[in-house]
Amino acid sequence: MTRYLSGLANLILTDYLEFRWYVNGSIAAPRSWRRSEWVAVAPGPDGAQRLSDMLQAFLRNVRHRLATRKELAGGMAVLAKDAARRAAQPSA
Repeated sequence: MTRYLSGLANLILTDYLEFRWYVNGSIAAPRSWRRSEWVAVAPGPDGAQRLSDMLQAFLRNVRHRLATRKELAGGMAVLAKDAARRAAQPSA
């Protein structure tokens, strides 16, 4: 998780029951927009609106827009190199 938080300035982490929005590595707005009731999963009273608000804020918080495919490829290459470096390190 730390590699994503350090590498991405704007990130949403979800298990589809809870959505967590991180900005520059810090949680910006945890939103549990659903709740579990034994077997059934039902939307909370204002959950859909809260989720919509968070997703809109996430989309407005774009730090850097990619202008070209080359920029996207370069950014992805940096993340891939970091992942390969971490995978090559012996686990603690």
